[in-house]
Amino acid sequence: MALGVIFCGLVTCLSAAESHAYAGAWRGHKKTGGTGVGAATLISPSWAITAKHVASKKAKTPDEVNVIISFGGGKGRNRQVKKAYLCPGADIAVVRLARPITGIAPAALCKTRLNKKHGRFRFTFVSRGNGLKVVKNRWAKGNGERIYHSMDAKGQRPGKAGDSGGGWVFEQDSPVPDVLFAVIHDGGFGPQPAANRKWIDKTMADSGEKATWLPKPKKKKTAPTVGVARADGIVIKFKGTLQTATTPNGPWQDDISAKSPLTVTPNGHGKFFRSR
Repeated sequence: MALGVIFCGLVTCLSAAESHAYAGAWRGHKKTGGTGVGAATLISPSWAITAKHVASKKAKTPDEVNVIISFGGGKGRNRQVKKAYLCPGADIAVVRLARPITGIAPAALCKTRLNKKHGRFRFTFVSRGNGLKVVKNRWAKGNGERIYHSMDAKGQRPGKAGDSGGGWVFEQDSPVPDVLFAVIHDGGFGPQPAANRKWIDKTMADSGEKATWLPKPKKKKTAPTVGVARADGIVIKFKGTLQTATTPNGPWQDDISAKSPLTVTPNGHGKFFRSR
């Protein structure tokens, strides 16, 4: 993630709510009473991915359940679900929204089927089922079909009832989208969209839209760490090559002369830093 330095010497980061706006809260309102709670992830302007057990009632009794998915950014980002499609053999569903949503960058889907050769890897838990929840530095491994989420040192995992249908993602620096590699089934495991790619692509094909499929990202190099060390600036410690930009989305330029630690003093305008 890029770090923004304001002239007064304070550091700001892009808000999690903005960077994870693709995460949606699923609310299925039944005519007979009661509300089904879950999560979903936007994968194209008119489509979202969720868990089969979250979407099953909408798919099987579409006239009895009215589903609204609320994405990040307020009421203008709420969408009704037009139709739900259940994936055979996996706890995955894709749903078509009643109208497309703009202004939100969808998540990409991981086209790499993660298995034993990929070992344990780090990821981020993202769900809006109970309000936006972003938990970084989780660990998992795959078997080609499912992903298994490791417990932490306290024997726990994030998530609770209502987080099903959310995503486990590889976060990337904007404008490259985050990559969803599993749909949350429960805290312990989730199915891989990559193992069901043919079905997902075929289901979406007639809509004129398609999901973006990206490979598992390469391991990131250590990002800069920032500490306030001066009243009139900051000190940046980094590995690799430092890059600078005047906006959080770039364009980025290498500063090959920069050496860590680098003292940054105010110059009257904002500046953003990252390493590669």
